[in-house]
Amino acid sequence: MILTFLFGTIMASYIYQLAGSNDINYKTLTQRSSCSHCNNQLKLWDLVPIFSYLYLRGKCHYCNSKIPIDLLIVELLLGILFILPFFSLTMDNLLLYYYVIIFLIPLSIYDVIHFVIPNHILFIMFIVSIFIFDIFNTTFYISLAIILLLHFLYFISREGIGYGDIKLFSIMSLVFTWHQFLLVFMFTFIIAGIFVTFYLGILRQRIKRVPLVPFITIATIVVLIFNHQINFYFLGGSYGN
Repeated sequence: MILTFLFGTIMASYIYQLAGSNDINYKTLTQRSSCSHCNNQLKLWDLVPIFSYLYLRGKCHYCNSKIPIDLLIVELLLGILFILPFFSLTMDNLLLYYYVIIFLIPLSIYDVIHFVIPNHILFIMFIVSIFIFDIFNTTFYISLAIILLLHFLYFISREGIGYGDIKLFSIMSLVFTWHQFLLVFMFTFIIAGIFVTFYLGILRQRIKRVPLVPFITIATIVVLIFNHQINFYFLGGSYGN
């Protein structure tokens, strides 16, 4: 369990750092991380997830510049979610679960801070999905239909939903069954709606932009963990996994 937690934190750190890179190539994917302020290449002991941040007190070992706390948050979140299946009796698709949280947790934090979903991360997510899932199966045409509907929704909503979110939903439609995707899509906007309602009710401030990826992530985790129960109550239990 400890090794699983550590692996989750390592993946979180890697994907999140990758999300913030503007120049993506083979060297970027394989080289060791460096400080964004002084450009010094970090040593191995500077790269231990969570521990290094706490030991260095959130500052670079070389230039003493602050390390964003969002890196610590994403490492903690993904580490915890990596060991969540150990405590779940209902989750039955671990490969899909780990695939989505490895990308969605870092993207959620990045979206909250920058209100953007990096295209290169979506591209990597798509390439990985081709290698680990049989996306060109008998339901591929259903996924294509969903992708077309998503783009139609984007155009009629007059950019009420970001195109980055549309692209993310499109990739997810390729790896989820159509009813799982329907539940994720539905719960995303239910959860987002509840959040916005409480936000407006408590703070009474107008929200100009809402990062949608965190709500997509929450909805995805809920659907994957409670798939059978949600399928029964919302879809009548007529559809398999």
